[in-house]
Amino acid sequence: GRRQAGEPLASFTPALPPGWRVIWRGFRGEPWLRWSEAGDAPASNGTLTLCPPGAHDAALRQLVIAKSGRVRLVQPARVGNASLQAARALCGWT
Repeated sequence: GRRQAGEPLASFTPALPPGWRVIWRGFRGEPWLRWSEAGDAPASNGTLTLCPPGAHDAALRQLVIAKSGRVRLVQPARVGNASLQAARALCGWT
């Protein structure tokens, strides 16, 4: 649950470009994401989907948040068809 030396930090600064959207889907269905002081996210595991404007599969990204607090970047277009189709549906591209 703790960040290791040399582990990169994710930042959303500056703001997303115009037309991009962020969609959160959590395990418990809560509309928020929460980390504890220890760095874990015990009740907030889920996925942040970054939807670019237009149906642009190569730009589609997901940040998968584990209960341990770890964040993993996923590019659905590179993972497989099922992952890509699910992400496209979240972005409203189906």
